[in-house]
Amino acid sequence: MVAVDGTAGVGKTALVARAARALADAYPDGCLYVDLHTHGAAHERVGPQRALRRLLRAVRGGGDEIPDDLDEMAELVAAWRTATSALRLLLAVDDADSAAQVRPLLPAGPGSRVLVAGRRRLLGLDADLRLTVEPLEPDDAVVLLRDLIGRSRADREPEEAAEPARRCGGLSLALRIASARLQNRPSWTLAFLAGRMSDDVRSLGELRAGDRSVEAAFRMSYDQLTPELQRGLRALGLAPTTRFDVLTLAAMLGAPGEEAEEVLEDLVDASLLQQPPPGRYRLHDLVRAHARRPAAGAPEEAADRTAVLDLYVAAGRAAGDWAPGGFPADARASGPSPFTGRREAAARLKASGGELVDVVAYAAAAGRYDHACWIAEALVDHLVHQGRYPDCRAVLELALPCADLATDRRMASSLRSCLGMVDIYQGRFPEARTWFTEALELGPGRGDLREQARATAGLGAAEWILGDM
Repeated sequence: MVAVDGTAGVGKTALVARAARALADAYPDGCLYVDLHTHGAAHERVGPQRALRRLLRAVRGGGDEIPDDLDEMAELVAAWRTATSALRLLLAVDDADSAAQVRPLLPAGPGSRVLVAGRRRLLGLDADLRLTVEPLEPDDAVVLLRDLIGRSRADREPEEAAEPARRCGGLSLALRIASARLQNRPSWTLAFLAGRMSDDVRSLGELRAGDRSVEAAFRMSYDQLTPELQRGLRALGLAPTTRFDVLTLAAMLGAPGEEAEEVLEDLVDASLLQQPPPGRYRLHDLVRAHARRPAAGAPEEAADRTAVLDLYVAAGRAAGDWAPGGFPADARASGPSPFTGRREAAARLKASGGELVDVVAYAAAAGRYDHACWIAEALVDHLVHQGRYPDCRAVLELALPCADLATDRRMASSLRSCLGMVDIYQGRFPEARTWFTEALELGPGRGDLREQARATAGLGAAEWILGDM
């Protein structure tokens, strides 16, 4: 038995069908295919009993050979195993959602092979091989898109195919829908399609053609989750980064780490979440865009955003030179620090990599101006110690326009002092003097002696290095 899983639209059915055609000659008694339609409409779904009756008709050659009173599952399974005990069959089972659906369908013949495809990882099946179908890499996605729309048309815009292919996230279904739209709109260019898919939300709306829709495929997966998993997926849709750890979801759910990890692992098994390295998780861009739709306007939306942004404030402050106690009390994130010490907090920030810039951008775009400023301020020490000056400057420049909108009036002065410090580290002393001068001018108006002291010390350092003292 080979079990194939993967997210909706990734190409599982196509892979299994191609494998079945390649293997067909090795199974002289026939190749059978049954689609359980687990993610189809209710009237399309095929239960084990219905599937067994279809399979029995296929191997017996006629429906009238199956007794009408053969309705009990045990009787159908017995009849199926008897009918297949001497056969070498290749059976492909598509859109399976549980091991319980598949087990009754297994042929009894010792030389038979079963290929099972489904979105969920069927851990209860004794599979000889398990394969997770991943989205195509960017270059392969471009090749497929070019093949689908025709090489001659693609060659008129050799550079423009990359963006719509990227927006499709390597999903075969998305690429096929995008190509269908181009085929039905001869006047559209690849650049025009890319413009219509300019963000993740617009991409979802664009990726529909007739009765095929990427969003509908994801919605069917979402609808079959338990309420706890739906809640977890909605929360992850609001996370500020595409990659995250257990602590992210635990903070958003207000739950213990063990409970959050269980939700994450169940979402991995449902093929709605990827796990690149152990302990780190990732949402596919289109799954993330879909998860944000039910999250928008949900009762927990505001609390989830606050919780995850508070987590980054806490991590930055715990990893910094001042430690959490060195920040003014009115600007601290609520609640105790979730980190045991500086090393743990720094390791978490390091694992986030360049996505720390995205966190500040997310907070600013969401109108969380205080959080944008607090996070940028708190990240300075960590990013400077890592030598990541461009990232440090980026988070501060993203946060600076938020300072005048923040309720924490300290931020206008503090962020300028932070930018001055980064300039000193990079040897940009005239620029540093300008930032510290501005910070000092803002400090007295805010009545904040602490910020005045920081700006005065920074200005003194810049003046001394420049020889103006």
